[in-house]
Amino acid sequence: MSKKVSKSERKRSSNGIEGTPPPDLSSVSRRYFRLYPKLARLGSNVENAVKQFLERDNIGYVSVTHRVKQLDRFLEKVGRKQYEQPFAQTKDLVGLRVVCFFQSDVDRISELIAQEFQVVHNKNKTDHLPPTQFGYRSHHLVVNVKKAWADTPNYRGLEDLKIEIQIRTVLMHAWAEIEHRLAYKRTEHIPGQFRRKFSMLSAKLEEADEQFEELASAITDLKGEIEERTQRVSAFDSELRLNLDTLQAFLDYQHPDDIHNMRQTRELFDEMLSNQITIGDLVDDYADNRFTTRNQDYSHSDDSSDQNQTELARRIIKLKGHRHHREKRADAEINRSKEDTN
Repeated sequence: MSKKVSKSERKRSSNGIEGTPPPDLSSVSRRYFRLYPKLARLGSNVENAVKQFLERDNIGYVSVTHRVKQLDRFLEKVGRKQYEQPFAQTKDLVGLRVVCFFQSDVDRISELIAQEFQVVHNKNKTDHLPPTQFGYRSHHLVVNVKKAWADTPNYRGLEDLKIEIQIRTVLMHAWAEIEHRLAYKRTEHIPGQFRRKFSMLSAKLEEADEQFEELASAITDLKGEIEERTQRVSAFDSELRLNLDTLQAFLDYQHPDDIHNMRQTRELFDEMLSNQITIGDLVDDYADNRFTTRNQDYSHSDDSSDQNQTELARRIIKLKGHRHHREKRADAEINRSKEDTN
């Protein structure tokens, strides 16, 4: 009499978990090495493309890196999951990781990836993580390059290969790295006496992510308010307190067509701060010298931004000199007063 096969047993058999001969790992290894140059080329090319897309769309990022899954880990996964078609069923044989600053960046980058690549699978792990469960939050997309790309030399022969793209904030990434270091992938893996501590840390990290997002949004709003007020009255507010954002706003107002170097802006700010030069000093200096640069044409030079910032540096040095002379005169007056008293 034949044994009756249960529904669950039939399902396991159809998934290749039971009732299917294990894959020939030797042949899988040989194919892996034959395919490796293409896998490495796919990872490198997509990494460069994603960096270009991010810079094009002015999306800041911490890092963009790729890797090809190591053979031993690939074989372990194939054996553990009893894949019948290892190369077709493994979605992360090539992986790309984008680490950005804010959650809103994760959303923007996910949309960008969906526009530029052919999405095979799209999963936001944040949506699938219960509120009470700790764990890193990231967005995973499995993609192919678009057919049109396959006609270009860099992507020829790569159209059938998949690459998994993970997008996470820098704080999500920090959690994932610590989680990986401690080897805790699920709440059940953690010894009971440590679970509360892990849960608290996870909540704090998520809250910090949200707070940084709110802070960045508030800074953007403040910059917008300064710009709107300046345009409305056609003059820069000399009463604004000096900080990096107000100095950058002043540069944008005086030299609207320039692309400013933030490193140089920071250096100018530090120079002004150390010499107690205010935004008002700059505004008055521009007005006193009747130096109009807002419509000045620097189109003949590729270094217009550097020229204008050099001009601002010159003005700072001038103001610094004036302040030094004023202080010397004040000291002289004090000394004369002391002599007269004596």
